[in-house]
Amino acid sequence: MKKIFYYLSELQQNNDREWFHAHKPERLAALQMFEQLVHELNAELMKMDATISLHEPKNLTYRLNRDIRFAKDKTPYMPAFRANIAPNGKDFIPVGYYLFLMPGDRSFLGGGLYADGMSEVTNAIRTRITRKPEEFLSIINQPEFARTFEVLGTKLKRIPHGFEEYKDSELAEWLKHKSWHLSYNLTDEALLSSQDFVGEAVKIFQLMKPFNHFINGAL
Repeated sequence: MKKIFYYLSELQQNNDREWFHAHKPERLAALQMFEQLVHELNAELMKMDATISLHEPKNLTYRLNRDIRFAKDKTPYMPAFRANIAPNGKDFIPVGYYLFLMPGDRSFLGGGLYADGMSEVTNAIRTRITRKPEEFLSIINQPEFARTFEVLGTKLKRIPHGFEEYKDSELAEWLKHKSWHLSYNLTDEALLSSQDFVGEAVKIFQLMKPFNHFINGAL
């Protein structure tokens, strides 16, 4: 982790193409370490979640290059290593387990789905919540889950069209969501001092598992 963070910190401070290409050996060494980490995490997640199968790490990770065509920030690279370990590899549907490593206390473990702009997906999840309210509420109100996560996502101000009958129900605030996703923040200090990052990450992802499976039931 220290070597991974050292490279990403250097990239943060030298985010230009000349430096990037001049330090290719360091990049490849850090990337190899990250892919080994992803492989180990993938193997452990398979034991915890039967929907996960083993993939080549290269098929679970993302490039450092940023799409800057419409971005205000014109730096060419994302100084972060990212991976998504899901039933279909790194595809976000069905949902899986997301790893984001970036210096500056910006690392996190993620679950659930960012569905803004996918109205059919959003509607399918809302419909599942109304059809299985007890299951949904039992997941988000489970004490350890509630202590660990906040369900994030863009929300409407009013109950969406087609779900007006639930405006006074316990489900109302959840049906206003357009997305339902989870984030568990990781500090640099915690990551750099961890003796068993994979094991610690799997414990957090295990708490996400029922939520992910509920979302996937709608998809």
